[in-house]
Amino acid sequence: MDDSPVEKAKQDMLDFADLSEQAIESIRRRLINIPVPAISEDSLKSEFESALPETPKRPLISERLSEVLWNIYRLSIVSDDDIPSVISGLGAWVGDEGGLPTEIWSAAQRNLLLLADIPSLYVAVKAVELRSAVDKELSSVKLITDLRPVFPRQTSDGPAGFLLIHTLQLSLADIQGGEELYFGVADSLLEDFAAQVERAIAKRQALLNSLPKELILLT
Repeated sequence: MDDSPVEKAKQDMLDFADLSEQAIESIRRRLINIPVPAISEDSLKSEFESALPETPKRPLISERLSEVLWNIYRLSIVSDDDIPSVISGLGAWVGDEGGLPTEIWSAAQRNLLLLADIPSLYVAVKAVELRSAVDKELSSVKLITDLRPVFPRQTSDGPAGFLLIHTLQLSLADIQGGEELYFGVADSLLEDFAAQVERAIAKRQALLNSLPKELILLT
């Protein structure tokens, strides 16, 4: 089986073409009514799955179709192009490179265009893109404090003293995986570090308090 990108896209278009008008309308209606903060790639997959007929392949098809729709919105945002143009470009590529029959593309395009103007989905995808504009994201933080023995030349005499050491562990995530970084933190910086965190928390709360109630906070 050919797993090339164009063959995968061709299969995606076949599956989009097979979606009934009722399924498309169900997906569209549900997405419009979902609050923006609740929209994610996982929730989009769930919406597709709820609208598709129950078959053994439903989870896989739902995952692929939701990924296609998410990426269409993402490409529109990244390229600053309108969504119908992105869809048209996708069809030209799959048609030219994959030999997708015109009638299949026409049906797939019709269904894609019906899902091409969902403001809440656009905002959710754009929020993700803005957050990912920074190459790496901090996924977890640990501050490890321990005593390290310092031994003399004759280790059998036992430690001559101990060092109090603080180690800051940062776990970073990016699209290629992740990494962990370790930094020694001088004891004299510990209180300043805590003060900076407290200040950031206070600023966050002040900003939240100043937001008009009608604005949606995207996390």
